[in-house]
Amino acid sequence: MRRILAISSIGNQPHNLHGKYIPGSGVGASTISTRRLKQQRSAECYVQPQIKYMRVSEIATYDSGNNYWILNDDTVISPLQYLSIYINEDLHIPYYRTFINNGQIDVNGFLHLENDSQEPFPNNIGAILYNTGIINNYGSILIDTSSMFYTYDGGSVYNSTAISPSPIATIVNQGLFALPPSIGSTCGKGTFTGKSLDITFNPITFICPL
Repeated sequence: MRRILAISSIGNQPHNLHGKYIPGSGVGASTISTRRLKQQRSAECYVQPQIKYMRVSEIATYDSGNNYWILNDDTVISPLQYLSIYINEDLHIPYYRTFINNGQIDVNGFLHLENDSQEPFPNNIGAILYNTGIINNYGSILIDTSSMFYTYDGGSVYNSTAISPSPIATIVNQGLFALPPSIGSTCGKGTFTGKSLDITFNPITFICPL
């Protein structure tokens, strides 16, 4: 129902019989520059970021003699990148390379963190993998002696098959590292899940950040 105001509410009040234009009120004509800007903004639209699907061949070189792929450079997988290692593919991270994952990696084949086999322990060094994204392991992840696998807060590793760390390999976990219970401590972060019978365990160091 329409509301009727009392005459006393509008009587004896300051008023002006002549309308007044207030700049910026959206009423009245616009300048040419303002009108042109409105037209430009009306044509703009939001573009949804696209996920980039990547193959191993984009970041590695195939070694036909050893039948595996070798990472070309220090490599970063961005948050909008998705790397798939196929069933018949074997990606090796050399000891002098660093591999950073901020996106998603699906391991259906093999991911191998190598060490410098020419130097005996403890002088040899290994590859380093930093993970703040998601790694799904459906194949096999091998971590050589002196190699390091870091999973930071916000990162996740989901294992369905085999993760095989060599003696003196290091896993640093600040996020969710999903592995079978028999492997050891989760550093109080997340839980262990997976197929315990399919995983090879060697002496391994778990570093729990303070």
